[in-house]
Amino acid sequence: MDISRYTAPRAGKIRARGIAILNNRLTQVASVSRRVRHRGKVKITLKISAAADRALRSQGSLRVRVTLTFKPKHGRGKTFNRTVTLHPVG
Repeated sequence: MDISRYTAPRAGKIRARGIAILNNRLTQVASVSRRVRHRGKVKITLKISAAADRALRSQGSLRVRVTLTFKPKHGRGKTFNRTVTLHPVG
C-alpha cells in the first residue's frame, strides 16, 4: 500500500498504521515508522500482513483506515486519517 508523499514541516518521527476489520474484529494490518532528519517530502510505503492479504484475496477488497502521525522533536504532533479500499492485483 503506497501512501502519497507527506511533507514534513521539520525534523521528527512519522508513524503510519493501517487498521481493518478482519473476522469481525479491528486488526492492525500494516505499520511503518520513519525518522525525518529535516523538513521536506517523505514517501511512506506500508506492507500489509499475511492475514490481511488472505482476507483481501478471499473477499475481493479490503477497507483500511490509515492513520499517519507526525511527532516533531519539539512541539505538538499532528495526526491525519484516511480510509482506502484495497483490491487484489492480478
